[in-house]
Amino acid sequence: DRTRGLQVPAADLPRIVRLLVKDGWHVEADGRRYRLATTTPAFELRSGVDWFELRGGAAFDDQQVPLPVLLDAIRRQQTTVALGDGTSGILPEAWLKDFAAFALGEDEGDHVRFQRSQVALLDAMLAARPDVSWDEQATALRDRLHAFDAITPIDPPPGFTGTLRDYQREALGWMGFLREFGFGGCLADDMGLGKTIQLLAFLQHLKAEEELKRPVLLVAPTSVLTNWKREAAAFTPELVVNEHYGQIGRAHV
Repeated sequence: DRTRGLQVPAADLPRIVRLLVKDGWHVEADGRRYRLATTTPAFELRSGVDWFELRGGAAFDDQQVPLPVLLDAIRRQQTTVALGDGTSGILPEAWLKDFAAFALGEDEGDHVRFQRSQVALLDAMLAARPDVSWDEQATALRDRLHAFDAITPIDPPPGFTGTLRDYQREALGWMGFLREFGFGGCLADDMGLGKTIQLLAFLQHLKAEEELKRPVLLVAPTSVLTNWKREAAAFTPELVVNEHYGQIGRAHV
């Protein structure tokens, strides 16, 4: 009976449309047909200078949708995505939850960019997905992360004239861990526990390991510039220190 209709709450409409289309119904709203996804997203991870590019997409019959478009719909908490032929693709409910974390990346054209420091996040998000390819550099970093067991303290490097306490040697190991995986960190020891010396020791460590390829910029208030120069001269005399200051205080080691 075409004169009778069925009213449903608006919040239930996406679920009902999914069920109807899945059962073979032809569903239209405002003249637009709805389609189900015919493939789950496949992913490819490529490495940049200090970032990763996640590429991929999904198909709705013959309509391909790149990953950034899918994620944009998920960020907006939309249940459908506009397809190129004027129809609408229905996002599976599982995608709305499973792919939400991918929205932490930044859309860059046909791919999503993640920082190198997010490799652990990417590994966790992609671990359970079968259709994922990692390039050689990304695979090497992921494997090093899997093999990581514990932070190893670092002894005072050649050229460092002071003595490090155990917790300071552990701090050097921690900074080496951050450097290896491209992570950021905050050295937040209490006042008087030698944060300046720890950082100088780590810079000297990089120099001794021939990893200090370019200058390191240290930004600090002008009130501590004198102390930085004094400590550098006393503990790391091999480091060349150039001091630059003006309206905004900064030190360059």
